[in-house]
Amino acid sequence: MSKLHLVGVGILILAALGLWNYQRGSAEKSSLLQSGFEISESIGGSPELVLDTGRRELALIAPDGAERFSFSELQNAEIGYDEHEDRARYHYRIELSFTQQRQRRVSFSSEWDAQAALERFLPLLEGR
Repeated sequence: MSKLHLVGVGILILAALGLWNYQRGSAEKSSLLQSGFEISESIGGSPELVLDTGRRELALIAPDGAERFSFSELQNAEIGYDEHEDRARYHYRIELSFTQQRQRRVSFSSEWDAQAALERFLPLLEGR
């Protein structure tokens, strides 16, 4: 097999895994909606951060499951980051701290995306 064939096979495998992961995430979102959660705001990120402002709940949706939290359980939300090994890149996220020492992370592709998401997220929590 030539190098071109190997590259093509690799791309097909990555595309298939991406599609499979997307479908699993969509199934988790459907399950969340069937349980009565109404997505009024989608902040994005990975896992996807969504809010039901009517019920005053937030959820983190990942391909392997969804977690729900009451707004009142959230104690803090801030930007966090890790330096990449080559120190040229960073991994940005919103770090969520909940009651009972629980912490979750919502990853973003850039500092700007994480900051914009946090600025959009925090006003929606007013009057927790």
